Amino acid sequence: MTDYKTIAESNNFIVLDKYTQEWKVAESYQGESDLERELIQNLVNQGYEYLPELNTPAGLPREIELRQKQYEYYRDLLLSFPQFPSPGGVPEGRGGKKAGEL
Repeated sequence: MTDYKTIAESNNFIVLDKYTQEWKVAESYQGESDLERELIQNLVNQGYEYLPELNTPAGLPREIELRQKQYEYYRDLLLSFPQFPSPGGVPEGRGGKKAGEL
């Protein structure tokens, strides 16, 4: 065991002055399911949400339907903002000239 000097520490991480990884020989071959499980765990640790229900036959179409509704909601929200008052075709406060002054 090597002694390491801790530079900073929090609930989520530790910063060391130096770290040397000790390599171990794997006892067996890491299969595809093990790799997938490790990838999923790494993504969850990074803050992504794991949705196992997407693996069901009805899960993915349902998720697509929900994302479509979410998209439509935000699209309609953005399109419902009031328009700039635009005499002469130029929004006020933009420093431009009116169409007739060009």
